[in-house]
Amino acid sequence: MLGIPALWLPILVSAAFVFIASMIIHMIPGWHQADMSAVPGEDKVMDTLRGLNVQPGEYRFPFGNTTKEMEAPAFVEKMKNGPVGTMTIRPSGELPFGKIMGGWLVYTIVISALAAYVTGIARGPGAPALDVARVGATVTFCCYALALWQNWIWWGKSTRMTVTYSVDGLVFAIVTGLTFAWLWPK
Repeated sequence: MLGIPALWLPILVSAAFVFIASMIIHMIPGWHQADMSAVPGEDKVMDTLRGLNVQPGEYRFPFGNTTKEMEAPAFVEKMKNGPVGTMTIRPSGELPFGKIMGGWLVYTIVISALAAYVTGIARGPGAPALDVARVGATVTFCCYALALWQNWIWWGKSTRMTVTYSVDGLVFAIVTGLTFAWLWPK
C-alpha cells in the first residue's frame, strides 16, 4: 500500500497533463461546439427572464415539490403541453475564466489524488506498470465521466453532450493511467 505523500509527483503531473489535454480538446473546432444550441427567440427569452428577476440557480419546469404535486391534474397537463426542462442561471456578466480555470485545476488535482489513493491501496511500490495504469485509469474515468450519465438519465442532458464529455473523461483516464504507470514509485 502506498500513501498519498509518496504519490504527490504522479498526482501533480497527471493533473497538469489532464489540464493540458482538456485545453487541447476544447481547442479542437467542433468537438464541443454542438453540445448546446441557442433557444429559439433567445432575445425574448432573455428579456422575459430578466423581467422576472430570475436569480442564479438551478430550475426545473414545470415544478412540483412532492409526488402528490406532480400527480395533480394541472401538473400532468403542464407536462403534456411542455416545454419540460431544467435550466441553470449563472450570475450576469462576463464568464470569470480565471476562476473557472483555477477551479478546473483544483478539480483535476482532487481527482488525481483520489485515483492515486485508490491505486495506492490496490497496487504497491514496484507494481507492474500495466496494473497501475489500469487501476488509475479506471478510477479516473469513473470520476470524470460516470456522474454525467445520471444527468442524462434523470435530467435529460443531451446524449451528444454526455458522450462527448465521457470521451473527454476517457482521454483524461488514459492520460492519468499512463502518467501513474510512468511515475509510480519503484
